[in-house]
Parts: sequence; C-alpha cells; structure tokens
Amino acid sequence: MTKCNFFKFWWNDNLQTLKEESLAAHRLWIDCGKPRHGAVFEIAKKNAKAKMRAIKQEYSDYVVSVFALVIYYIHLQEKN
Repeated sequence: MTKCNFFKFWWNDNLQTLKEESLAAHRLWIDCGKPRHGAVFEIAKKNAKAKMRAIKQEYSDYVVSVFALVIYYIHLQEKN
C-alpha cells in the first residue's frame, strides 16, 4: 500500500485545504445548475485558480530546492 502523498511528495496541508475549498465551490456550482455568470461562478473559478496557482508554486519551490542541493553536492565533490 502506498502512502497518499507518495507520488506528490511536495503536497502539504495548505494545498489540501485549498483542494477541499475548491471542491466545495465546484460542488456548489454544480448544485446551482452550472451558471456561467454571477457570484457562484466567480467563487468556483477563483478557488480553482488559487488551488492551481498554489500547486504550481509549491512544485516549483520543491524543484528549485532540489536543484540547489544538487549544485551544492556537485560543488562539494569538486572541492574533494
């Protein structure tokens, strides 16, 4: 059995909260008949965009930190 964040090891509590908020807004949008305009539509879109923006940022931060570690270890190897 794999751990729930095995494949998305950069996933954290903040992303989980944003995911749950986005899902709740999406369900509300569906329950309201999938309107294309208005407050419900705007809330659903805003939450979806915030979630995706946070996911991209978290993953980007992870990649940058791994890259920095790789450069650091290469630099250490060159000194020895």
